[in-house]
Amino acid sequence: MLNRAIILKKVFFAVAVVFGMFVLPGCGIHDLPGCGGCGVTSGPGISPGTLIYPMPGATAIPDAGVTVVVAAPSSNAPLTIAPALSPMSGPGIVSSGSFVAIPNPLPTPHLTVPTGDVLYAFTYTALAAHMTYTVVFPLSTGCVTLSECNAGSFTTR
Repeated sequence: MLNRAIILKKVFFAVAVVFGMFVLPGCGIHDLPGCGGCGVTSGPGISPGTLIYPMPGATAIPDAGVTVVVAAPSSNAPLTIAPALSPMSGPGIVSSGSFVAIPNPLPTPHLTVPTGDVLYAFTYTALAAHMTYTVVFPLSTGCVTLSECNAGSFTTR
């Protein structure tokens, strides 16, 4: 079962790479600033955001109605696509319901927000209990490799 989940993740990533190559023709993910609305504001391999809440590695995060908060440098293009949650095993990718207001105060455990970064929050429903989820940004946000697209993981209670 675990091998099938790993294979599915690799297939999903390969499909995402191919999709990104066709969706972004003439405006590749390696373009420099000013690429004409590509959503990439620096050279190759930018990190589209930092996982703020839940803090990477956090455990016992509620599995119903999770709000994920990420921070992105203000120099990046505004984030318009929510990251997906990729479970380590079990059901497929979980997409965000929508952008939501930033919780104030931020729930704990959370990272300190880098100075000058912009916060974004997204809701996710129906997460499985006792599951580790990886927060993965889509390639269209400027990341190139899986490690750049991966913002971190957390485990539900």
